[in-house]
Amino acid sequence: MGYNAWIGKSMFLILPDQIPGAHAALVKFFSDPENEDLFYLPKEQPIQDATVLEILESAGFHGKLDALGGIANLGYSPAAYYGESFGIMNAIASFVHSGSYLDWIDEEGERWRWLFENGTVREQSAKITYEDT
Repeated sequence: MGYNAWIGKSMFLILPDQIPGAHAALVKFFSDPENEDLFYLPKEQPIQDATVLEILESAGFHGKLDALGGIANLGYSPAAYYGESFGIMNAIASFVHSGSYLDWIDEEGERWRWLFENGTVREQSAKITYEDT
């Protein structure tokens, strides 16, 4: 996988009642001394006071609240550092709606996705085939 990657397609959902748990999981993840340098909110804004979207945006993700108040359809800034993105998603996997996925593409054209199922996230390699007509 290349250094720069972005999300080509996103079917991602954290339901409103799962947002507090996702928030607690992100606070715990970024409070770990090994991960604290990955958190880019201004120093005057403690992570505990940030929303889930603000925390995710500080790590390069961008999303929106859906009509019911859930977090939907994440994207990712190609300029952000991709390195610990899987760790961040793993930290909140148990709060992501089962069946959600993030379909990634890198600058070399390689594709993969992260599939969220039953409280876990796993990486799947893409296999592209072209049919003869």
